[in-house]
Amino acid sequence: MIKNKDNFICPIHHIDLIWPQAHCFQCGQNYSLVPIKTSISNNEPITIYDFRQSDNNIEKDRKDLGAHLKILEGLYYFEDKKLKDLNFSYDISNMCFLDGGLKRRLKTRFKYYKETWQNIFNLAKFLFFKENSGKLKGIDSIDSSFLGYSKAYEMINFFVEPTWFGFYNRKPVLTGAIQHHYHNMKILRKIIDNWGGREILEFGLGSGINLMLLKRFLPRGQELKLSGFDYSIARLLTAKATFTKHTIECEDLFLANGLFLPLKDNSYDIVFSHYVIEQMKGFENKALDNMIRVAREGVVLFETAIYHPTIGQRIYMKHSGYSTDLPEIVKRRKDIEILEIRDVKKSYFFNCPNVLFVLRKK
Repeated sequence: MIKNKDNFICPIHHIDLIWPQAHCFQCGQNYSLVPIKTSISNNEPITIYDFRQSDNNIEKDRKDLGAHLKILEGLYYFEDKKLKDLNFSYDISNMCFLDGGLKRRLKTRFKYYKETWQNIFNLAKFLFFKENSGKLKGIDSIDSSFLGYSKAYEMINFFVEPTWFGFYNRKPVLTGAIQHHYHNMKILRKIIDNWGGREILEFGLGSGINLMLLKRFLPRGQELKLSGFDYSIARLLTAKATFTKHTIECEDLFLANGLFLPLKDNSYDIVFSHYVIEQMKGFENKALDNMIRVAREGVVLFETAIYHPTIGQRIYMKHSGYSTDLPEIVKRRKDIEILEIRDVKKSYFFNCPNVLFVLRKK
């Protein structure tokens, strides 16, 4: 699933690879896995390129490839029906989740406060018993994020379904998380236009929803050459299933550790992340090193609200070990020009405001 092979190098020795096996002659490693045929690629053979360094988690992830495929093939089969039941349309203006949510104010308010109290309970466990919750059961922030997301199969119906609750313009609503992603991708699209970029890399691809929105929902999407990587096979294959289902053409899709990107300098015009660096506490600078190195123009980050988070966000970040000093880390760097660091207000983002970082490479 790699078109621009000249961009890639061995993540260990930083030398060119021999294709199609993505072979490094110095360490003797092939970074390609066995080609597979699956319905999530319309039964066309695909080759997964895996640049991660082996450990127990990664080895298990590779062994579970067949299980991941079986689950995703089932979800892929039912995707059309689920989207039809949700009245999904490629015209985002017809996806009026807010109107539907306003009819359930009491239910939404109850769910919002229930989640807040659960976060308070988890915070108490952290403060009194030093028990981390959720994604922090691993050795470190990267390991724990892998454990939290390595079996997350989120097709687009997951984001369309109106299960995301919070407040919009001080009114409780129930909506789809796709609204949140859509608003952020509109911001990114303007930055891409201002910088004149075409080749875009998503740092932490996830389900593929952001690249799908850029390609299908926003102006001139077909002009963009989109690529992305993730750290887990389940996430990468979910993105591939999303792109096949919604006829999205991408350039490079691969597995990698964001701290050791298998890419040459200046491989893409713009590198962006969406709620990724926040989960890399202690590794923020190394992640930024790689993002800035492979970008020609600059880097854009969308991360959890740090200056003015909601109560729920504030509590969750505390007991889940999220990075809370990213603005200060960014400001200390000498290799970027900070064009913008600002809150994207909660009135736009229901229960989940975030901070936008626009960083131009020097």
